[in-house]
Amino acid sequence: MVFLEGIAVGIVSVALPIYVSEIMPPEKRGRSTINFQLGVVVGILLAFFVDYILLDTGEYNWRYMFLSMSLPALCFGGVLLKVSRSPRWLVSQRGIEEASKVLREQQPNQDINRLLQEIEQSLFSVSERLPWQALFRKPYLKFIVIGLAVGVFSQLSGIAIVMYYATDIFRSAGFDTDAAIGQTVIIGLTNLVFTLLAKSLIDRLGRRRLLLTGTMGMFVSLSLLTASYFVAGFPSWVLLLSLICFVACFASSMGAVSWVLLSEIFPNTIRSQGMSLGSLSNWMVNGTISFLFPIVAGAFDQGQKYCFLFFALSIFISYFFFRRYLFETKNKTLEEIEKENM
Repeated sequence: MVFLEGIAVGIVSVALPIYVSEIMPPEKRGRSTINFQLGVVVGILLAFFVDYILLDTGEYNWRYMFLSMSLPALCFGGVLLKVSRSPRWLVSQRGIEEASKVLREQQPNQDINRLLQEIEQSLFSVSERLPWQALFRKPYLKFIVIGLAVGVFSQLSGIAIVMYYATDIFRSAGFDTDAAIGQTVIIGLTNLVFTLLAKSLIDRLGRRRLLLTGTMGMFVSLSLLTASYFVAGFPSWVLLLSLICFVACFASSMGAVSWVLLSEIFPNTIRSQGMSLGSLSNWMVNGTISFLFPIVAGAFDQGQKYCFLFFALSIFISYFFFRRYLFETKNKTLEEIEKENM
């Protein structure tokens, strides 16, 4: 069952951001797509709360915890029955009339006839379905490399370790268990608040500027955290403060922007394949790091500090990669993004 749930989550993490990006107008696309990440953040907080309530339900409390997941899944499935189909998918299936209707409902301020023409030109510029090998050749290679980098660097930042092992990190710094759990809640709330901040800023500041600013903030805060491990005499509150700053910078930049970018940057002809690769790289690195962290951290004395040093260096590299290769996508239709960067 857990395996099937993982497949389901993977499908949703690919399909939902793409759907939102294809149906929303350019000026609202960023903050609308961030709702996916916002839902993840809120869902994590609610899951922790529900699990806490169910702790005292007996020996098989874990079964009730798994069962509790069925209710939001059923609600989500019910809501999906009422949503419109993607206009770009409809055009690809020659459903021009229905696509026009959906676009007029969702984007009333756009020139629908012109937009439909641009979508058709983009989708049918290639006479047949592209093989997977074509994704790694020009003109698509650039988009694939950027998409893979977005997925990989977002997890090489170490955010999964902070979210999954925060309690252990605080305990290793000298906090007792109750204090460590309380500070983990602070981390979760920080994640939520700054995701909301990113939602309010992304369509004004743009994806690139938000990502670069947040990435530099992540590097500084994680460098401070790493220094607290290597240099004796750092007070324990420095670790808490640096972790809060790190999560705040991640949530307001890379955490929110990554899914938006993955849903926008790929041309129409390869969007589903590109998004799949970007999401795959994200979850694969997430799983690998989450598995290896306790092994590396426990392999030698204070192994955590070398893990965080690695994460800080990864963030440093990602800043220069994005500064050099990432292009801006705000306030542009998906077809305009494609034309300007092909």
